[in-house]
Amino acid sequence: MNELITLISYMSLLLEIPVFHGDEEKILFEDFENEHCFSKEIQPMLTSKYLNSFITSARKDCIYEIKDPLGINILIFHLTNEWVLLGPYVENLWDDVQSEMLLASFKIPISLLNPYKLYRCRYTLTSSEVIIRYAEVATSFLSSQHRQYETVTLTPTNMELIPKISTFIDSDSKQIQNLYNLENELVASIKEGNIEKALKKRALLHRSYRGDNSFDRNLRNQISSATILRTLARKAVEEAGVPLLILDSISKDYAQKMYQAKNIRSLNTILERMIRDFTLAVYEQKHNTYVPQIQKAVNYIIQYLSQPFKIDDIAKTAGLSTSYLSTLFKKETGFTISAYITHKRIEKATRLLKSTSLPIQNVASYVGYNDNNYFTKVFKKHMGMTPSDFRMSNTDNTITRHSKNDFPYSKKQ
Repeated sequence: MNELITLISYMSLLLEIPVFHGDEEKILFEDFENEHCFSKEIQPMLTSKYLNSFITSARKDCIYEIKDPLGINILIFHLTNEWVLLGPYVENLWDDVQSEMLLASFKIPISLLNPYKLYRCRYTLTSSEVIIRYAEVATSFLSSQHRQYETVTLTPTNMELIPKISTFIDSDSKQIQNLYNLENELVASIKEGNIEKALKKRALLHRSYRGDNSFDRNLRNQISSATILRTLARKAVEEAGVPLLILDSISKDYAQKMYQAKNIRSLNTILERMIRDFTLAVYEQKHNTYVPQIQKAVNYIIQYLSQPFKIDDIAKTAGLSTSYLSTLFKKETGFTISAYITHKRIEKATRLLKSTSLPIQNVASYVGYNDNNYFTKVFKKHMGMTPSDFRMSNTDNTITRHSKNDFPYSKKQ
């Protein structure tokens, strides 16, 4: 027994993988499941119920290599009256795209990609051949009968060799399926440009996340999950045909806001507004009747709203003369070019005043006004009150606190 314990300790240190051992009565598969099973539904082979059932029927002259659907491997074999479990370990490097496709194939919500990454990247990257070779050496060294062990690889496709996995699938599948369906419904709502529906799906999804026992209340991890949601929304908006200039502007704006969130509540508010703005962009895209040249001009204005530009720059982008652009723009939008630019700048300023605590001069610079006094004058003309009064009357307790160095946009950029 002392030899076995010494050998197992040596293997664990050398291979840098967990090792569990014990007889049928004492091996702690519950500890293994709690530490190393990500999803009981997708990984029933890593549950204590399954493993305990497995060792009652497994042959004692075999080294069993179990490969689960999520890329996690373990080795089980019998040695000197005890069962030994080596692992988990992984054989392939992490790949974002492949992992996203893997989760999708099992209808696991994409919001779980980051937790899955944290889980999978915990384990040593090695090859099964190396682990099996160490197991063979151990069996050869300690087996009193010096018998030859057979290596058997078990995957979800040949599970008839061991107890049926269907009996170990639990009710977690309903929750996972529900999250997956809600994410798909949210994406579909965004692509439709249905703001009310998208916001409802987002609220349902948020409540479902919070009702999940695995809900992570760590802000940093929640921001990572929010980034995945932003990617999903961005993809939906792109597929809906929204120009990349507009799409990129919204995406970058909210990427910055998410990483400045101070708590989960403020992050949730930011995500709600992000879904609204992404969906609004789709709605406007579907309902605008602008001719292509004017759409190019509108896209240019939105993209460079905080930058200095001339009508000549817009005309060049639209491929029109300045005089014809001015005439056609008024006909298509109902605004003169300068009035449209002012309208969009004030519209963006109101959003910043409501959702951030940026100093007024920073808001002015961010929307294209270097002169704070002139910004205040224009804002009051359009909104009927000063920016400070507007902020006070539209207080949001979840806004993010900023320093004067945040959003350092200037006319020179």
